[in-house]
Amino acid sequence: MSWSASLTTSQIQAIFEEEVKSAGGKVTDSFNDDTLLFSRAVLPKNKKVARKDRVDKGVAIKSAWEDIWVHPYVFRRICINGAIVAQAVATKHVMNTEHVSPVEMEIDLRESVRMCIQEQDFEGYAEKMKRARSLFFDPRQTLMPYLSQLPADQASEILEETHRRFAKGADESRYGLINAVTSLARDTRNPELRWSLETIGGALIVTSTPTPSGAGSGELEVVR
Repeated sequence: MSWSASLTTSQIQAIFEEEVKSAGGKVTDSFNDDTLLFSRAVLPKNKKVARKDRVDKGVAIKSAWEDIWVHPYVFRRICINGAIVAQAVATKHVMNTEHVSPVEMEIDLRESVRMCIQEQDFEGYAEKMKRARSLFFDPRQTLMPYLSQLPADQASEILEETHRRFAKGADESRYGLINAVTSLARDTRNPELRWSLETIGGALIVTSTPTPSGAGSGELEVVR
């Protein structure tokens, strides 16, 4: 049996905003061109990761064609940077196809957003960010596996700009590299590339060694 329509990006955005509001949170950023949707929200829970440096618990959603992804999101207040933890156990994937009724799709999506909010290990992410301050890696070697899906010229450009920000930040730890990547994401106008850079930031939080693009949830492979 085929249904006439799946959920539109506007409907998905409205559902996401309603669930975030019900959890006491607020949407901080959205992009919706009726084909792609990227939205991020922060929730009423935060944790100190260093002196005068706190991060907020959050949730992010992406809708692209037949796929909807809901991920934990960590927002660093001091730099207004966000990281998407795409490889988290709490990540939820919903298929938005015309072969499933919009009513069933809405129920599935609402449940996925609620579960991502409830099940994510925010305390664990904050603790890993604290530990990242004492971890030191070669920034270029650490980043290169995450950029392997990009055209060589674009990967090189991102690598150079991230390294420039990393050096300017005077924090040679993994935490400094996370901030360099997410600050570049914040300043990137392309919404797909911004999302991909934020997923790299999230991967750097939760992994102690580089993970090739496309591993885990499949989200990293959209870097382009």
